[in-house]
Amino acid sequence: MMTVLRFDDNRGGLAYPFLPNEWQWEIVSRPFRDGALEDNAEALNQIFQAYPPIPSAGSGPALRWVKDNKVLDLVVPGMDTQSFLERTGLQLSMHKGGYILSKRLSRVMRPYRYWGFFSDDEVTIDTNEFLDGRLWDGSGQVSRSFIQRLADSLELDERHRRELLRANRFEVTTLHAGGQDKGHVLVVDDLAVDFMFPAGSVKQELSLQNGRIFIGLNPIHSEDKMCLDVQSLINLHPFFKPEHLLAWAGMESGLFLEGIRNGRLESILNRLYDAESVSDLDALADWHVGEYIASGGSLMWFAGMVKAVARQHLNRLGSRAGKFRAPIPGGRYYIFPAAVGNRDVPEGHIELDPDCATAWVNDNDWLIYIVDVLGGCDGDDALWVFPFADMDDGRKQKMLIWRSPNQLGEYVVLEPTANSHTIEWDIPNGVLSYPKMQSRLLSNRIDSVRYQYGKLTEASDSSRTNVSYSIGAMSSTIQRAAANRGTLGAFCNVTMLCKAIYGRLPNKLPATLEDVIDGSVKTGLDLSPVQAWNQMALERMVKHGQKNASRAMPEALLERLPEWLRAQAFVAESHWLDRLTAAMEMHKAQ
Repeated sequence: MMTVLRFDDNRGGLAYPFLPNEWQWEIVSRPFRDGALEDNAEALNQIFQAYPPIPSAGSGPALRWVKDNKVLDLVVPGMDTQSFLERTGLQLSMHKGGYILSKRLSRVMRPYRYWGFFSDDEVTIDTNEFLDGRLWDGSGQVSRSFIQRLADSLELDERHRRELLRANRFEVTTLHAGGQDKGHVLVVDDLAVDFMFPAGSVKQELSLQNGRIFIGLNPIHSEDKMCLDVQSLINLHPFFKPEHLLAWAGMESGLFLEGIRNGRLESILNRLYDAESVSDLDALADWHVGEYIASGGSLMWFAGMVKAVARQHLNRLGSRAGKFRAPIPGGRYYIFPAAVGNRDVPEGHIELDPDCATAWVNDNDWLIYIVDVLGGCDGDDALWVFPFADMDDGRKQKMLIWRSPNQLGEYVVLEPTANSHTIEWDIPNGVLSYPKMQSRLLSNRIDSVRYQYGKLTEASDSSRTNVSYSIGAMSSTIQRAAANRGTLGAFCNVTMLCKAIYGRLPNKLPATLEDVIDGSVKTGLDLSPVQAWNQMALERMVKHGQKNASRAMPEALLERLPEWLRAQAFVAESHWLDRLTAAMEMHKAQ
């Protein structure tokens, strides 16, 4: 479905820095279609008919780029591409193709609350040749004095000003004559410059050539709560057993019921929304109960408010529609190697630091195995963190970390440092931290398993040889994005089904998950071999289930099969995932 963002939309104080409201702009988003190729061809025809690759003078979009399985067109009345670039000072290069350029454009064609344009002599950016680029990939530092100057230059209410000044980690986008810097930056008190990044990290596909520097910041917050998604559950089973998830769901429901009894139901809100975070408070205001609480009301005054919170609580629990999720006593943090903050983290250890929203890890661990095991992570990636007492190692405290999406075996187990923050999960009459688990039930880590991976090739993209940006030059990129649509999700889906049915993955895979992700959102690699493998694997799994009852499809995952194949699948009589989802549904109904 086509969507339109307009200059006069209510964005709650957010703004598009490069799009002044007086231009009366629109961003039109048209998605590719999942399903048959002919359906997607029709969608492409509609895109090109709406705004032809070679628009007539004074009509059509000023910019076109691709993002998340859709095409976005910026339309500014009276402006074509050339006039828009002249007015904004933007300079675009296609030397790495339309996919990479689209990623760069997406960083500046988005709304910001904390941003500004500065002259060259107002901001100092150091690309430091002494920083190890492998350690500092996606990472940098920002001075606290710059944050103070930015806060003083913006018209912010007290709540947002406080968030900006108190945050110690930001997602950053800069744009200047040299190109674009992006990643996460740590706030440093005594930094001699405003920003510091490793040498060679500047992205040169997009730059700002009008003597100004753009800075956009988004505060990063960690959370001491999480819901386990179905992919992580299946890939980490039997470490996570059904009885664990049912017990934790019961504890959360018990906390909710205790809140009703003692008249302090507001305490459960920190599970539903993180009210310490301004960004989450903004989201909370979109929910009528959250707005009521944020305004000082008491839930216990009105039965309707209690019921609304109860519905939100139940929404966190499992579903039989293949979208299983369950609350567990873990958290969400963002990774940095110790060098970025000059921290001392021993090998094999991790230090949770909620003040910086960061999970600090040892530099050697980062270089030797963490990056590779966690699917090519860098310094702007989020982690799921699950602390546990390892019953297979003398109840030693450990932390299991992984990313989403993930492949079987993409996890790391580390020990907390003495200074590490402890995630405490509120339960009735107390807190839960480091629940007892058995590390031997984890699958083999991916770097200890020998898979044979296929090799993906670059798709033919004529725009790579045309370094001059135009609407027409994006056509081959759009066609490649349309051809690759849905492949990443389908690949994750198929490998998840393999693990659920066979308990492992096949020895031969069409590509690494990292390559499929890059081909989908970054490089535009030809993913047709992955698509062919996905279909072959699904058909083979269904046939195995028809011949062998132990290989039948879990009912909870039936909807993840294509409709044309779903009717042929035999349903498992008793699968651990079906037993779990049935028990969760029964728990919700009580």
